[in-house]
Amino acid sequence: MVLPTTRGDREQQKFIQRDDGQTAVAVDIESADQGGSGGGGGNDTYYAKPSGSNADATVSYTSATTITVTGLSWTFNKYDITKITQVPTSGNVTKFTDTADFAVSSGVITVTGATFAATDEFIVTLTGSPRTENTPTSSTQTTRLNPESQDFISESLVDDTNLTAATHNYYIVMDGYQDLSISGKFIDADETITMKVYGMNDEDTTSGDWIQVYGYNDDLNTTTNNWTVTNGTLTYAISFNNCNYTNIKVEIVCGGATNTVIVKARRKAL
Repeated sequence: MVLPTTRGDREQQKFIQRDDGQTAVAVDIESADQGGSGGGGGNDTYYAKPSGSNADATVSYTSATTITVTGLSWTFNKYDITKITQVPTSGNVTKFTDTADFAVSSGVITVTGATFAATDEFIVTLTGSPRTENTPTSSTQTTRLNPESQDFISESLVDDTNLTAATHNYYIVMDGYQDLSISGKFIDADETITMKVYGMNDEDTTSGDWIQVYGYNDDLNTTTNNWTVTNGTLTYAISFNNCNYTNIKVEIVCGGATNTVIVKARRKAL
C-alpha cells in the first residue's frame, strides 16, 4: 500500500494537511502586507467521494471495471492515484493501490481485475500540487477550506423487508471521519433479529480480526454491544463518538425470513 508522505516540522508550520484531505492554509500576515511571495514544496492529498459537497471531487460507478471522477480542478493521471476504495452494500471492502492496474482517460479510471457493481460506493485518494500557500515569517493566520462542520456522509445501509434467515454484513469506511451514528428499526413477526457492530484497522477485511465494540443508546441512556428483538418491534438510535477505526462492520443476524430491517448511518468529521 502507498502511504502519503509526512511533512517535516518546518513544512507543518506553514501548511496543515488533515487526514481526510481538507486543508488549513497558514497565511503570513506580515509578508503578505509587505508583498512577500509564496513558498512551495510537497504535494497535497485530494479525495473524490460519493458526495462531492464534502470532498474535492465526486466519484461514481461507470462499469464493472471503471469509475468516473468529476469536479476536480486539475487533470490527473494514474500516477496521481494513491488508493481506490470500493465499498459494496454487502460483503468486504476492497482497496486497490497498484498503479500498474490503473488507466485514466478524461477522468475515467479503469482498474484491471476489478468487479465493480452499480450499487457500490467509492473513495479515490489522489496526490496533487499543493493548494495556495504562503511561507510564514512571523505571525500566521489559519483559514480552513471546506469546514469540518460541513463534512459528513449520510447513507442507508439497508432498508428492506423479508431478508433471508442468515447473517448480513454492511461496511463503513471511517477514514477522514471521527464520529458515527446509526438509527433505524427492526420488526420481526416470528423469530429474532440481532445487530452487532465491529471495528478494526486491518486493511484485510476478509482475514483480519473484527472486534465487537460498544455503542451508546441515545434513546435509553445506556451503553451496549448488541441490539435484539424477538417477535416484536425495536427502534434504536446509537452513537459511536470518537470512532477511531478505519473499518466498521454492521452485522445483522435474521433468525427468520419475515421481517423489516432498517439501518441508517451518518459519519462526520466534527
